Amino acid sequence: MKQFLKVAALSLVLPFSAAQASPSEQNTMPRGGGMKQVMQALDLSEVQKQQIKDIMKDARQGMQREDRRANREEAQQDRLALLQAESFDSAKAQQLIASQQQDMAKKQLKMLQVQHKIYHVLTAEQQQQFIELMQQPKGRGGKR
Repeated sequence: MKQFLKVAALSLVLPFSAAQASPSEQNTMPRGGGMKQVMQALDLSEVQKQQIKDIMKDARQGMQREDRRANREEAQQDRLALLQAESFDSAKAQQLIASQQQDMAKKQLKMLQVQHKIYHVLTAEQQQQFIELMQQPKGRGGKR
């Protein structure tokens, strides 16, 4: 049981320690760098660039930065409350984990929808190149 509690506590604390890492230890790729690099490799026309820019703009409008920040801060407070409680509340921990998983699933769904829209803006040759680029393993730092 003690081992389980140690593992559970570490799984809650590690995300905070990663956020505190020095910039040289963090992912140094620019925001959105993976998709951005893929798009740069595709030799897009000006019309395609504008269409993709519009797709990305529409995707960003779903949730504003302040909303995301508030959600992160609320989740962090919930994790800290779990850690600081006199006794560990498994039900609350499972609820927190389920909520985080649901948020991640929504984010991944939105990302796949955006990639689908972008894919269908491309020519057949660009679509093939897009697939090849997306299949390349990500190296250190998430770069493709």
